Amino acid sequence: MGDPLPPAGAGRRYVELMGGIDAVVSHARTAHETGEDRWAAELLKHALAADPAHRAARLLQADVFEQLGYQAEAAPWRNFYLVGAQELRHGAPSGRPSGGAGPDLVAGMTTEMVLDYLAIRLNGPRAAARRLRIGLEVGGDRSGRADERFLVIVENGILRYAPPPVAETPAGTLRTSQAALADLAYGAATVDELLAKDTARVDGDRSDLDTLLGLLDTFTGGFEVVVPNLR
Repeated sequence: MGDPLPPAGAGRRYVELMGGIDAVVSHARTAHETGEDRWAAELLKHALAADPAHRAARLLQADVFEQLGYQAEAAPWRNFYLVGAQELRHGAPSGRPSGGAGPDLVAGMTTEMVLDYLAIRLNGPRAAARRLRIGLEVGGDRSGRADERFLVIVENGILRYAPPPVAETPAGTLRTSQAALADLAYGAATVDELLAKDTARVDGDRSDLDTLLGLLDTFTGGFEVVVPNLR
């Protein structure tokens, strides 16, 4: 209950309380050697929250996780522990941007789902001062999906959308297919590439659209899952 401190802040205080990070690692090593691996992992969690780069703490936690993984009966828990051990020894994997959604996935998505994914990718702090209005028309396709129209709104650091009628008229409108819109949302294609393939058209001013796309985060998976992500 209450409002707990974030891991890094709590870790620093726990480590200070226990006499410093070297003392914490020493206690954790004793716990590991006597088979108290869950307690060792708890101690080292605070040590790594206080100093994610502490090599002795990282290597000992990797050994602890490896042992816990060997003991785990459930495959997901074993995988969690062994992935953590791998990361602590060798660092996070180098992330690569998503290659986009496959055609089967897109076929099962609604346009609203694609727009929701765009909203997830929006970097709220960077978008906080922006006020964007973009018209969107998604054409019907062979699945029988009807034409759809939306006003895409970016305001107060969030992206939302509304079907017509709307009170505002956007300066520019993107007209495209749902598959092409998904490529845009997943970062598999740019607006210029869609225009070159004739799978999209922009009527009017496209500056709001370009601004929106410049405010999207790219998800790569290149981050650590064991220690706090301080970036």
